[in-house]
Amino acid sequence: MGPDPGDEGRRVVHVNITDFMAQAEEVRDPSLRGRPFAVGNPRAPRSVLLGVSRAAYAEGVRPGMGLREAARICRGLTLVEPDHQLYAALDGELRGIAAAHSPRVESPGGGHYFLDIRGTRRLFGPAEDCANRIRSRVLERTGLKPAVGLGANKLVSKVGSRVVKPYGFAAVRPGDEEKFLRPQGVGLLPGVGRKIGERLALLGVRTIGGLAEFSDGESAALGPGGLLLRDRARGIDPREVDPAAPEERLVAGSLSFESDTADPQFAAAGLRALAEDLGLRLREDDLATRLLVLGGHYTDGRRVSFRLRAPEGLRTDGEIGAAALRLLGRVLDRRVRLRGLRLELRDPAPAVAPLDLFAPRETEKRLSLQRALDGMRRKYGPDALRSGAALAR
Repeated sequence: MGPDPGDEGRRVVHVNITDFMAQAEEVRDPSLRGRPFAVGNPRAPRSVLLGVSRAAYAEGVRPGMGLREAARICRGLTLVEPDHQLYAALDGELRGIAAAHSPRVESPGGGHYFLDIRGTRRLFGPAEDCANRIRSRVLERTGLKPAVGLGANKLVSKVGSRVVKPYGFAAVRPGDEEKFLRPQGVGLLPGVGRKIGERLALLGVRTIGGLAEFSDGESAALGPGGLLLRDRARGIDPREVDPAAPEERLVAGSLSFESDTADPQFAAAGLRALAEDLGLRLREDDLATRLLVLGGHYTDGRRVSFRLRAPEGLRTDGEIGAAALRLLGRVLDRRVRLRGLRLELRDPAPAVAPLDLFAPRETEKRLSLQRALDGMRRKYGPDALRSGAALAR
């Protein structure tokens, strides 16, 4: 167990600004420090908390919680309206610090930044020195206190930053991944939410090392994503740091019909299958899409594309498929036969697992079913399970 063979020489820094919005508000108004407060818009219907301070978190208040529930749990809670200009300014400063230390920087959002610092030794010294330098620059220039992890890949560095948060530094040397991960609580592993954590606890698994020892069969018995979680527990993460801006990243695929078609049901079935494949790829990185683009190529050579913005983020096959079908209706308005379709899932955002704790029961059921389907598709291939609508071709 250790880094992937192809990862030799790679060192990844994960900068985690814990409670980014709350820390930003404390930088703007130091009188908030040490007080229980939350960031949210009191005028928005069914408003939920976007961020909470450490003091509020200690009282049981969580991001994604409704305002009324939060006020009931913490009677002395102060509500601060979000200042998105402030957050954007601080994010720009943080991106600048990261870019000064590596050309390969990925920013998933929410105060998280990955840097691939391969090849920077001559400029900034050993990887540990470079990571510590970044940590110091962030504090000096922004007033924000980061947790920083250094590892051979994104997974290990992210666990490292979780171990030392809200403010600290963890460096995992190449070859020490197993030694570092094994004693850590299994809840620190990305992808282990409440339900998986409870299931592992029933099996007596409380550390990442315990999960790493699972066989393929035992991992599959966990249910959704079991094999992927087991591999993560072993420190395996082939993903590269993606320098593209979030709005430029996309998961995309094309569909070419064997015969040109004007049959709405036939086109819809193909599009649903394509949406399921792309959705699985998106969820493997724990992401949701906030922008769908559907392109159509007609028999007469003309090409069109339509967009649908989803600020709340779409994660499941049902959500992505329904949005894609809305766009398909516009593509089919021309009443000219289609040669093919292209679907793009753009503007990804982290699909934060803790929000599921406060999701309505029906939403929680949908996400649980989706995770189960994803686990089967990873094990047996994307065609192992299809929705009925996607099979109508």
